Amino acid sequence: MKFPNKSLIIYLSTIFLIAAISAGVSYFVSDQIVLIKEKENEQRFGVVTSTGNFPTSLTNAQDNDLINAGDFNHLEYVIGETGTTSPKTLTYQVVNTNANNVNFTGKLTITSATTTNHTITNLWVTTFNPTNSSTTNATLTNFWSTNGQITNASTTDLTVSGASFFGTATSTSFYVSGGTRLGALNVINNTNLGNATTTGLTVQGGTKLGSLDIAALNTATVITNANLVNSTISGISLGSNLADLTATNGTLTFSGTYNGSTARTIGLNLGSVNSWTGGQTFLNATSTASQFLPYGTLTLTQGGQVQVNSNSNKLQFNSNGVTQVLTATSSFSFTVASTTASENITLKRFSQAVTIQKVSCVNQGGSSPSVTYNLPHGTNRTSGTNLFTSDEAMTNTTTGTQIYTFADATLAAGEVMWLTTSAQSGAAGFFGCTVYWFDDN
Repeated sequence: MKFPNKSLIIYLSTIFLIAAISAGVSYFVSDQIVLIKEKENEQRFGVVTSTGNFPTSLTNAQDNDLINAGDFNHLEYVIGETGTTSPKTLTYQVVNTNANNVNFTGKLTITSATTTNHTITNLWVTTFNPTNSSTTNATLTNFWSTNGQITNASTTDLTVSGASFFGTATSTSFYVSGGTRLGALNVINNTNLGNATTTGLTVQGGTKLGSLDIAALNTATVITNANLVNSTISGISLGSNLADLTATNGTLTFSGTYNGSTARTIGLNLGSVNSWTGGQTFLNATSTASQFLPYGTLTLTQGGQVQVNSNSNKLQFNSNGVTQVLTATSSFSFTVASTTASENITLKRFSQAVTIQKVSCVNQGGSSPSVTYNLPHGTNRTSGTNLFTSDEAMTNTTTGTQIYTFADATLAAGEVMWLTTSAQSGAAGFFGCTVYWFDDN
């Protein structure tokens, strides 16, 4: 086989080499031209700062623009890494936000907040202390606060729905619905309190309390009796005086006429003569002053009635419908030893008229003693009237014998009484007697 000559091979190789070099140079030059063009059209989104804020104006980026490393790092800072706890990042806000609930951990401060219309559908706070807040319309549909306090709050229209508590509330227009308690409320102008319970309530202007409409009140400061369901006390209209209080007799005293308008004092009239028609019972009665019984000539008709008769100066009382005389009783005693059958002994002279009430005697000493006696009396010692109808034989040696029946028991002033015996038997012991009497004056 015959090959081409050497000169032809060198010629073809040279042409191929030149073509290859030309193609490479052309590609390199074209690529550099593109890079230069892209470099000329490169856009930046802003300079990365320590605060990580976006630029203050739009960058107006175009298609095929480049994002440098600083801008990309800035985007990562704003978005935040997974699990971040920084509330400034989008990741934190998305993870901790849903359609029905926003939870914020830490201190949320709203300073000098002013808004014309601000609506919060549901608000839950642990401690609520807004200070110097001012708003034209603030609506809280549902508000929960464990410890809530609003200081120096001023509002034109405040609407509260649900159960609420207001310690000391002042409002121009105040609307409360539901079970609400108002501690001390001062309300001016148009106000509606649905189911309001209040300790101290001052209302001015057209106001409604539950079903009570006060719109027609005179200057909204006076509630007339016509506005009240119950407007009387014991049949007397509110604002009117009661009938004068009086006593049926002089047993009570009043410091003045009492009709409910002025306080008065009432006491027992100690200077009044009172007639008690019913029985009186005084338990544990103690007095350092003198006690007085009725004094006069009353007719005693009921059991238990007592008086001092002003004519006879005797104490009278009624027992079982019969008037009895109670007088002071006096007595004297005597004893005769070795009594004989002929005793004649003077006993006592009475200085005033008396009536003998009882004679009690006993005979002591020896075996079966017996003494027969009488007690004569009279102004003349030598002659008198016997006290007993007949002589009495005394044989009792223990408890004594009581004698209440007499032939003549009345002794005039100055009369004397003496003892006489008419018989004696048995042992001669000690014979003694006690004579009881009361004064006739």
